[in-house]
Amino acid sequence: IEELDQQVIHTLRYVPAIGEGESGKLAIHRYATEARSAVIEKPAYHALVVDDSPTIQTLMRVTLHALEIGSDIAETGEQALEKLHERTYDIAFFDVVLPGNINGYKLCKLAKSRQESRLMPVIMLTSKDSPFDRVRGKMSGADSYLTKPVEPSVVEAEIRTYLKL
Repeated sequence: IEELDQQVIHTLRYVPAIGEGESGKLAIHRYATEARSAVIEKPAYHALVVDDSPTIQTLMRVTLHALEIGSDIAETGEQALEKLHERTYDIAFFDVVLPGNINGYKLCKLAKSRQESRLMPVIMLTSKDSPFDRVRGKMSGADSYLTKPVEPSVVEAEIRTYLKL
């Protein structure tokens, strides 16, 4: 089963649904570890993913890796700001609900206010899907707004909107 999962992840660019409970947590950890260890030699693009969900982190790592895009993960807005000060990213994905004092909207405003990242496309990737939330995302400077759960093909199409792959 593990070999089949790996083939599905790497060939079809799809992360199988991961169940709840201890075995699900172990599977999430295993997939996250494998995705983290898969390094792309000199990627043309680099993405910042800000989400505290291990499942979304894995989905994004696998999707970005399949497109040969390097990625960094931050679980909080504060971690994301540190990463934004350390390097320049070509694209970013922000969840709205984050632990800590900086939510995705505030993070987007802060990122867009910096000279180094003001042109970086920011895609909100969140479960908040009301029209109010979408407007709030746009007002914070987000270039696009996707709601979870999201298929890897939708993420890929969105990435292709902003990056020349």
